[in-house]
Amino acid sequence: MWIVRRTDIGRLAYGRLVRDSVIAPLLPGVALPLDIPDSAAIRRRVLAECVPAGCQATGMAALWAHGVGERPAVIDIRCPVGRHVRAWTAPVPVVFHGVGIAAPHSPVADVTTATADARRWPPAPGDAETVSTGGAWRP
Repeated sequence: MWIVRRTDIGRLAYGRLVRDSVIAPLLPGVALPLDIPDSAAIRRRVLAECVPAGCQATGMAALWAHGVGERPAVIDIRCPVGRHVRAWTAPVPVVFHGVGIAAPHSPVADVTTATADARRWPPAPGDAETVSTGGAWRP
């Protein structure tokens, strides 16, 4: 069990494991056991699960996934122009940017693209179409 998800073990068990310091949260509802070191590869895997098919995480969230910076409060997502994502939820607020995808088969942008996008779209929830996750950030 490398990645522990709240949906897999239940809200109460997940909360108990966090309180007892058995797991360390990466994103809301997603954690790692303490004996598994946090790494860029694991972060990219976890972030990739937060991205709808055909889209790509970028900006500060992608930089965090590559091991640079703090945990994201908002996930910037590149998607094809005119793409509308429905019936999908993410653990943190998401901002969609219809600018196309930098690398078609990668759910997380490379460092160069992520850096350019982080400068283009500074972290400011509510600047674009935001999908609400219904609640505050919690581990």
